[in-house]
Amino acid sequence: MRLTRKTLRKMITESIDDSTIIDENVEMIADQFAGLGDNKSVITSVFEMAVTLGHAEEGTLDISDIYAYGDGIIVGFVASPELSHALSQRIPGFATGPDYVKRGMYYVMYSTNPRVSVR
Repeated sequence: MRLTRKTLRKMITESIDDSTIIDENVEMIADQFAGLGDNKSVITSVFEMAVTLGHAEEGTLDISDIYAYGDGIIVGFVASPELSHALSQRIPGFATGPDYVKRGMYYVMYSTNPRVSVR
């Protein structure tokens, strides 16, 4: 059997599984968000990485200080469905819902203080 460049390109393209790469990126981003604590600059950096990889919407990050019940912050932003799901598995007290401005995306929110629920 003789392989042409077109046939070889098609075989390679079909064999690459983009979902594996996407899943690894989402898992990495979710793990980093889950372990950040109250460091706003690091949260911003991880959010920017999520934007770069297409799992968050630029300009939607909102970080608010919590003054009741001690310290902590509330983090909210617009995320892809994959990132929203991964975060919900890692962060207790996590809240999410469809974003009505950016169709197909979800607004996610969580608190770094376990005594403060965002639900």
